Amino acid sequence: MILHLPEIVERVLPGRFDTRRLSVAALSATHPKFLVFADDRSRPACVVEVGPMPQMQRHHDVLSRLHATIPGLVPEPLACAPWDAASAVCVQGGLPGLPWFALRREYRSARQWQKLLEYAVRALCLFQMAARAERGWIATVEPGNALRAQLDGCVDAGIVFDSPTLRFVTRHAQRLDRLGAIPSHWQHGDFSLNNLLVSQTSVGIIDFDELGETSMPLHDEFGLAISMRLSQEGACDLPWRSCLDTCVSYAAARARYDAETTEGLLLHHLLWRIRRSLVSPSRAPLRQSLLDMLAAFAAEPSGWISPEPKEAHAWNGVTGGRLGIQT
Repeated sequence: MILHLPEIVERVLPGRFDTRRLSVAALSATHPKFLVFADDRSRPACVVEVGPMPQMQRHHDVLSRLHATIPGLVPEPLACAPWDAASAVCVQGGLPGLPWFALRREYRSARQWQKLLEYAVRALCLFQMAARAERGWIATVEPGNALRAQLDGCVDAGIVFDSPTLRFVTRHAQRLDRLGAIPSHWQHGDFSLNNLLVSQTSVGIIDFDELGETSMPLHDEFGLAISMRLSQEGACDLPWRSCLDTCVSYAAARARYDAETTEGLLLHHLLWRIRRSLVSPSRAPLRQSLLDMLAAFAAEPSGWISPEPKEAHAWNGVTGGRLGIQT
């Protein structure tokens, strides 16, 4: 298929690119996905994805809605056309920036990682503002029951937790019950360094396959904080609490969540990800890392979530800036 990508691009986007100058790189993904480069080899001219028609159409619609509001942060949707009776080809514009696995070559000091994290939080806030503006992307959640459901799902799947951890989760589920049923916007679902493209002037957000699979508050903030260390194999040495404070403080203060509530929402995030990791044997190392985090968090919550509120920065008030590499 890779040999026919220029022809495919020409068919769905006639005249958009000079097909004689295109080169293609395949990505490892659940379905065929390709980076298509033109003269500028530093960023793809477009990204081509082939998959089930409903999934591709949804992906195109999501990008269309987001790009109308935050065009600098998400790929431009270019085309979505039938591929065969059951599949569609979806084409989106390329974004500049380094992927997660290349960041450790550029970011080395704690100050650099902290600056990167702050810019990523600003991008997340802008995405969330766009998500809240979509009426169809609002859901009602019951945080206490949602936490119990994730715990039950893990236990039913064979995950064994010790008694202190079970008591810790149960106590926080009861604390979350005080929130009752609350409205919340769809979460990206996998907002992490793995799905960001970082350049000197922007942070781009990609991969919206899990958008709306949870609407639990702070889910994306936790995902970003945890990815800072998990994705970088020791290159980022920011303490867990520093990562979480940077990502969560503003959103938690905005929602008036105290430390116990924030702890309960972090438990939901960890259990949600542990449960999802069960779908593939290849995710066993990630699952073990999450289980280790859960045990450490249950043993010493103050090492993860600050017991006293931290200064909250209005990250969403910043719409741009330069991600300078500083030492």
